[in-house]
Parts: sequence; structure tokens; C-alpha cells
Amino acid sequence: ENMFEWIYNSPGNHCTIGAVERANQTLFNIIRKLCDFGKLQWDTVVQEAVNSYNMSFNRSIQTSPYMLKFGKTPMFEVDRYYAANQVFVDKQTLIDRRNEVFDKYAMINIGKGDILAFNNYKMGDKVLVFREKLGDKLANCWSDGFRIVKKCSSDSYIVESCESRIRVNKKHLKLDLSFRDGDVGI
Repeated sequence: ENMFEWIYNSPGNHCTIGAVERANQTLFNIIRKLCDFGKLQWDTVVQEAVNSYNMSFNRSIQTSPYMLKFGKTPMFEVDRYYAANQVFVDKQTLIDRRNEVFDKYAMINIGKGDILAFNNYKMGDKVLVFREKLGDKLANCWSDGFRIVKKCSSDSYIVESCESRIRVNKKHLKLDLSFRDGDVGI
């Protein structure tokens, strides 16, 4: 009826991607925020949380669940007040886009626990080093101004800046493509 192919697996199975668990966790997070982290009764905000989840964009289906089911954007009171036009979308187009994204995802060979990292750094390459800034979630965690000095092993490098020299795992390195020597910025 909804054009979904149902595949049943347990959450611990390596073939699952945790979509149900992720959807449930998202819904619980919305409920937590709406009931002010336990200060209000959660059962009073369930319908509002479900509506919020259904209206929000979902990456796996490339649209909101509401638009996929009804083929149109939802109309809110504010939309009616300002006489906004409701947008209608061809459901088949949404389904085709969802299937295209899924097919592209299915072609990727993903192994759980495998992190692929670029490892072809040369001595003297300018790199960015990942350093987590604990107090600020929105801060850029990639520090610039480092150069590769030495390769210690297949997974680690010694990098230096004008202030320090540190050993870094390859997954915490990224090639600095901002400006090469001799490049002129605009």
C-alpha cells in the first residue's frame, strides 16, 4: 500500500541499519524537548511530537514522511493566516528519488567498524588536524597551520606547526586545500 519493501531483522543483526531505532530515538528526543526534559507530562505532547517528526525532512526518504504519504506540503494555521499556497508534489517523483538514493546507498560496500581515511600524505603537505573543542559544539574543530614532518606507521604521522610538534592518527588529518603555496586568494 505504501510502496515499502518490508525486511525483518533483529536490531543486533549486521544487516540492519537501525532505521527504526533511529526514528524512535528522534521521536523520544522531540518529546523530551517539548515536555521541557521532564517538567511537563510527556503524554500531553505526544501528538505534537508526532506531527513535528512527520513534517521534518528525512534523509533516507529524501522528503518528509507527510509529503511522501499525502503528496503535498502541510498547511499550518500561520499558512492559512498569510494565505500561503499549498505545494503539491508528484508522489511518483518522490518515490523515484527515494529509490535512486537507496540504490546508490546499496552500491556502497560498507563494513561495520571500518573507517576509511586518506593515507597518501607526503612530507611537507599542509594538513588540518582535528582537535575537539569541548566547550563549544559549533566551533570548527579542524586546526590549520600544520605540515607533515614524518610518517611513524601506516596509521600515524608527526605534524608540526610554528608552536608545536604532535603525533596524530591518520583519521584526524585532512589535506589543507584552502591555499597552496603561490596561490592568490580573491
